[in-house]
Amino acid sequence: MRLMMVGNGHKHGKGKDDRHHDADMMLPYSGELLEAVMDTVENPPPAWHPYLAKKDYKGIYEMESAELGRAFRASMEGKASMKDVAREIKHTFTAMLLCQAHKTHDVKA
Repeated sequence: MRLMMVGNGHKHGKGKDDRHHDADMMLPYSGELLEAVMDTVENPPPAWHPYLAKKDYKGIYEMESAELGRAFRASMEGKASMKDVAREIKHTFTAMLLCQAHKTHDVKA
């Protein structure tokens, strides 16, 4: 499934200097981000499987955020690429959304 965002933004937040809200700049990329998140949920990394079996969504987030920190530090030292950092950003963001979705569902149940 490919989701695409179209349009030039909502032009909200327009001020006296005629600049648009910063969120408008992200609209063309939000469909790609959502697609990457959904792909990660549907095809989780192998390291997630033990956590998913225990429904430990917070554990997935903690693991991924730690990996993101390590990847970022490694990229600053020239030991990892920005592609590695981007992958960990995607995994961390997905884990955060997954954790929050389950937390919200559990509270309402």
